[in-house]
Amino acid sequence: GNIVRHGRSRNKAGVCADYRLYAGEGKISLSLRDYCEEFDPKKYHEIHQMESVDRNIGIRLVMEMAEDIRYINTFNSNCLLIFIGSGSDGKEKEQPYE
Repeated sequence: GNIVRHGRSRNKAGVCADYRLYAGEGKISLSLRDYCEEFDPKKYHEIHQMESVDRNIGIRLVMEMAEDIRYINTFNSNCLLIFIGSGSDGKEKEQPYE
């Protein structure tokens, strides 16, 4: 949703986004690609992380949930890979409530 809402296309055309979701064995990976102006969410988060907690909620949530995030800008597109798993040691994360 943020890509469509906030993305700025390079040629004043509509914003286009492509995503793929892979899930299996307790792990999820999500790839996002858009053809908007360059935008690195990891860098944006680092710059704005000290702002009020009610700002940039979507990026904050993704950064908290993800084990690894990789960004590359290539062929005039933003490519983002987000990896979410059950835990870094392969064990499920403990839940505070049962």
